[in-house]
Amino acid sequence: MRTSLKVVLIATLGWTRTAFGASGDIQLTRMTEEGTTLEFLLPVKRATALPRWEPSQGDPPLSQQRAVEIARSELERRKLRVAEYRLQYVSLNRILEGPYEHLWYYSVEFLPNPAHMPKPFWATIVLVLMDGTIVSATPVK
Repeated sequence: MRTSLKVVLIATLGWTRTAFGASGDIQLTRMTEEGTTLEFLLPVKRATALPRWEPSQGDPPLSQQRAVEIARSELERRKLRVAEYRLQYVSLNRILEGPYEHLWYYSVEFLPNPAHMPKPFWATIVLVLMDGTIVSATPVK
């Protein structure tokens, strides 16, 4: 029985370290370019209030079209000229581990037209949660 408890504790600690950032937030994604590392972190408190969804239950709580509209508005808020950017991709992503596995978010990326790398490189990536809010990038120290 003690061995089983140890295995469960080790598995739980391993899951916690991979799914949560140093602050205890849920790490949705992490990216590095030219020595700069960013994380998109979702506070656990915020995650508990988000709509849950399973694909077998029908359409997601937030449509892809609405997610793109929200992402375009976010580009404007970031002072980027939306007309100079074209939609590159939209992906629907699931948090796969732990008690938040029924949470999904959209990752929306735009490319400049004409093509050039935006500064900072992550400026045209927008993560949109199912409640229509945005998760901002946080530099890793």
